[in-house]
Amino acid sequence: MSPEITTATPVLEVTDLKTDIVQSHSVVQAVDGVSFTVNEGETLGIVGESGCGKTMTALSVLNLLPQGGRVVGGSIKLQGRELVGMDRDELRKLRGSRVGMIFQDPLTSLNPSKTIGWQIGESLFIHRKASKAEQHDRAVELLGLVGIPRPKERVDDFPHQLSGGMRQRVMIAIALAGDPKLLIADEPTTALDVTIQAQILSLLSDLKERFGMGLILVTHDLGVIAGHADRTLVMYAGRVVEQGETGAIFSAMRHPYTQALLSSIPRVGQDRAQVLDTIPGLPPDLSQAQAGCRFAPRCTEVQAVCTVTDPHLENSSGEHQFACLFPVSGPLTGLETRVPLRNRVASMHGEDRKVAVSIRGLTKEFAVRSGALQRKVGTVHAVSGVSFDVLEGESFGIVGESGCGKTTLGRMIVGLETPTEGSILFDNVDIASLKPKDLRAHRRDFQLMFQDPYASLDPRMRIGTSLREPLAIQGIGTYKEQVEKIRDLLREVGLRSRVVERYPHEFSGGQRQRVGFARALVLDPKLIVADEPVSALDVSIRSQIINMMRQLQDSHNLTYVIISHDLAVVSYLTDRVGVMYLGRMIEVGPTQQVFSRPAHPYTQGLLKSVPIPDPTLRGLRTREPAIVGELPSPINPPSGCHFRTRCPAATEVCSQDVPPLRTIDSLHEVACHHAELVFGRVSGAGSTPTRSD
Repeated sequence: MSPEITTATPVLEVTDLKTDIVQSHSVVQAVDGVSFTVNEGETLGIVGESGCGKTMTALSVLNLLPQGGRVVGGSIKLQGRELVGMDRDELRKLRGSRVGMIFQDPLTSLNPSKTIGWQIGESLFIHRKASKAEQHDRAVELLGLVGIPRPKERVDDFPHQLSGGMRQRVMIAIALAGDPKLLIADEPTTALDVTIQAQILSLLSDLKERFGMGLILVTHDLGVIAGHADRTLVMYAGRVVEQGETGAIFSAMRHPYTQALLSSIPRVGQDRAQVLDTIPGLPPDLSQAQAGCRFAPRCTEVQAVCTVTDPHLENSSGEHQFACLFPVSGPLTGLETRVPLRNRVASMHGEDRKVAVSIRGLTKEFAVRSGALQRKVGTVHAVSGVSFDVLEGESFGIVGESGCGKTTLGRMIVGLETPTEGSILFDNVDIASLKPKDLRAHRRDFQLMFQDPYASLDPRMRIGTSLREPLAIQGIGTYKEQVEKIRDLLREVGLRSRVVERYPHEFSGGQRQRVGFARALVLDPKLIVADEPVSALDVSIRSQIINMMRQLQDSHNLTYVIISHDLAVVSYLTDRVGVMYLGRMIEVGPTQQVFSRPAHPYTQGLLKSVPIPDPTLRGLRTREPAIVGELPSPINPPSGCHFRTRCPAATEVCSQDVPPLRTIDSLHEVACHHAELVFGRVSGAGSTPTRSD
């Protein structure tokens, strides 16, 4: 159950807020009649798809809107003071003092030319006229408060010298500098690994309680909301469609949109035989007049009256409100049952299926150079002696934190990086030893599906030209045959054939990912390495892409290597999984077995860090993150077991000897000196946390 909020006086009161964005030929009604309150010590979660207005609502509070944005109606009161219409100078005094803002991308929010101490001190000088010494002392204090190790040493670092998690902690320190009463966090953990995400969210909860702040948590991750929000607003097309206590929103939602959002989330341990539920279509264009219910074109409960009648928020019971003429009664049944995965791997080995790619002793090192003469000063050990096989038709997942080497490993598999040592056997040919001209003959058999399809597509080329380019380079088919193949592929990935005339910027994120997959398929490859294929997508679009990948794997007899830090996606998509840590493979086995009974403390910690969209589990999970600290530097990794510096089970032997991969149960391998102890005491660690002893 959520903690009980006893504070009566709200920190923030928003009433009938309306925000427009004026464009050259239209006006977008980004926020349309939104109302809510935030009390001291309370966390309000705002969720919804991209474009639903959640970020614009948060930015409206401090009038930090993009060009053309303006609040055109309603009231925003901060501790009783009206902000709408407030003088600019007065509003500036409140920013950073009474209200703190944590932005989504700390790297673009921080000044790369200034030290982090200077950037924290800037707020203190503006609002308190603090001296240089006072700024320095307060910056060190705040860095220690947000968990930066050795704050006196790091205060003079620049943003690029810090990891993503550290930069986000610096953003929190800047937001706290003025002792605010309200903290607004806009997607504060979207770009972070699950372990760092858990640390940041735990930190925010602790700071909120310590200083009695109100917290607005803007996110599209329902697992984050379930674990940390006291009340929840669900937004769609610029409006609040449902709001109430978080437990009620998840267990007894009334709006079909809330129900569809929750049911489209893949979960660790979900039955792979079930197709993920999705929300068809896209949100409406808010620059056009909207008639009737805005969700009607995508709603499974739609009736004729919904297309002409605009529903308003109504009380269900107490604080629970929803805007729907035909409300649902709770979650969809049957989709949340955690049925064990069918053990497809065992049947594969029983059939003695052919190995698609065999990796042996793969190592990749990068030289670190410095100075005018670019002398070598160190070595980055990106991948160290990794070995595993992937069977034909199998999906093999690779998981781990950023910096563990999984992307470098994927790039070596498809020939975009040359290994320092080791072999990659594909059709009995070691592609790692081939020269570029010889590798070209095998290039069509393995393709890479990039994490960011927009960055990987040429913005100056139409989609049809980009997709036809590999066929032209390989000399496959006539022009007419190439065009026809492209149109067939686009239909297979769920796009109309006429989109060949569009440019990449004319597609949504989900559509661009479909285009990226079509490009990976154009040469009829045998193996596709998918690097974070759905990490940047909303939950509903993510489910559509995952379902498409499963369907195309069967129809094209594809073998997948799927790289991701999203363990729920890996759980649903893959047959076997390999867990990487600082360049080494530390656990390998059938996905269902590894996720239900992890034998390595690192895997166990990863699984415990996964945010679960179930508020009833909040009280069962400890506030302390399962894995603490930052990933060590790959330039100077720890001796022995690399994970020992963060491992709760580490002993003296862990610092002396490198644990080899060894089989502990059937196809399950682990590299840990204490694997039997960890493996023996774990039961169902994958999906449902248990009470701590």
